[in-house]
Amino acid sequence: MLIAAAGTAHAAAIPAADWEHQFPFPPRAAYLRAQLVDPAGAILALSNPLWRDRP
Repeated sequence: MLIAAAGTAHAAAIPAADWEHQFPFPPRAAYLRAQLVDPAGAILALSNPLWRDRP
């Protein structure tokens, strides 16, 4: 899941242990953070926020 201040920006099932994907930064989001959640809803990992650069 990618989480912004407004809530979930994107959610996807991870199909393999070695997986990568590029997601667009939502236009109005000031930051995004990622979290991994198991099928029961337990949070397995959290990232620090990635802040949008503002000119």
